[in-house]
Amino acid sequence: MSCCEGCITTSIKSFELFARCLGIFLIAFVWFMIIFLSLSGVFLIFPLSITDSSQWLFMCRTIFLFSTVNVVYNYYFCISTDPGSPSSIDGDFREGIDNVIENELGDENRCIMLMEESNNCRDNIGISHGIYRKCKKCGSIKLPRTHHCSVCRRCILKMDHHCPWIGQCVGLQNQRYFILFISWSFISCLLISLFAMSILFEIFGVMISGNMSSNSITLNDPILIQCIFFSSVVSLSFTLGTGLLSCFHIYLLLTNQSTIEYRQNSFLRNYLEKRGKTWENPYDLGIKENIRQVMGTNNFPLLLFSCFPTQSKSVDISTPLDIIV
Repeated sequence: MSCCEGCITTSIKSFELFARCLGIFLIAFVWFMIIFLSLSGVFLIFPLSITDSSQWLFMCRTIFLFSTVNVVYNYYFCISTDPGSPSSIDGDFREGIDNVIENELGDENRCIMLMEESNNCRDNIGISHGIYRKCKKCGSIKLPRTHHCSVCRRCILKMDHHCPWIGQCVGLQNQRYFILFISWSFISCLLISLFAMSILFEIFGVMISGNMSSNSITLNDPILIQCIFFSSVVSLSFTLGTGLLSCFHIYLLLTNQSTIEYRQNSFLRNYLEKRGKTWENPYDLGIKENIRQVMGTNNFPLLLFSCFPTQSKSVDISTPLDIIV
């Protein structure tokens, strides 16, 4: 039995080490793809697909470069901004903590236990009244919405998930940058994909007609054709991936949930429905306030500018269930 446990522990630690090392290569890959798609879009895709209007070409390039700047800006802060951990909280907050208890139950069982103690689910989700849990893995205070990441080897405030593409977790401090990064990535890739598809249709038309060239495309240049196909496949793939991811995280943003909480809330909702009860997300403060908590503002035009300063993120001890952004 001890031998099996040792093998399992070794396997888990090996996977965690692999995940940490993988993050470095994935970050380098993302930077490479940003540079490649930016250059191919500006100097290859747009010029080949827009041949009749220099003004339209200039406008498309400007919009694309604006979105690309936002991609670069937000990705840089995604990977350079610490997601936040209990160890980063100042001493004033720690003085407001009355008790620390061990978390002996899993999240699902703990939620069920708390719900069964009272009919008011909203008042009993999480451990309130100044009583907090203590992480058994890293020993830090486990505040509400805080989870331990085995890859980062520490607890993360308002942890959403560990993202190998940014080499760390998405949490309280960098969630805004992550949402903007995937959203602007979707817009940039969508622009390239739309114009790349028109070029591909033209190439197929040239091949079907039997002509070796058209107004803007020539099949005598295999390197050019390969670059177009590669750019098209990559941009379409990233458009689908970032599009689905953006929709999901925008939904989480509007409902004030993390990916972890989304799974837990789904479990709790099904659990209560079987018992004739309803479930309400205790952190949902309405769409406008939910957006403001994460993005720092709920003014849509200002959200388009990534460099817009936001309010500092901190934890309010007067409301232990809430992490105020």
